[in-house]
Amino acid sequence: MMNITILQGRLVRDPEVRRTDSGKTCTSFTLAVERDQKDRQADFLDCVAWQQTGDFVGKYFLKGDPILIQGCLQNRSWQDKQGAKRTKTEVIAARVWFCGGKPKPAPDPMAYPLLEENDEKLPF
Repeated sequence: MMNITILQGRLVRDPEVRRTDSGKTCTSFTLAVERDQKDRQADFLDCVAWQQTGDFVGKYFLKGDPILIQGCLQNRSWQDKQGAKRTKTEVIAARVWFCGGKPKPAPDPMAYPLLEENDEKLPF
């Protein structure tokens, strides 16, 4: 039996980077993953990345960015302040990749000639 999850989606908000008391990085983020492109329905999955992977996500990804993650599902249980038992399923991201293509480069300002104040060939 194996617990392997591979997901591709977009970040719902900027990743939240925290440090444990021992100094380990723990980065939380929520991933919107489309179910079907026809219906445009999505699942919103809570993800956690630790140490170097968490540092990478926190440094290079922002809200709306596409991301590909590989990890596993994990159930966590705890008692809330009222004493009720709570359970949460999270994706523990072991590896992450960029998946949105290269960003478009900014236009070269030298490619556009400067117009003189009295130039009659203005485009507008």
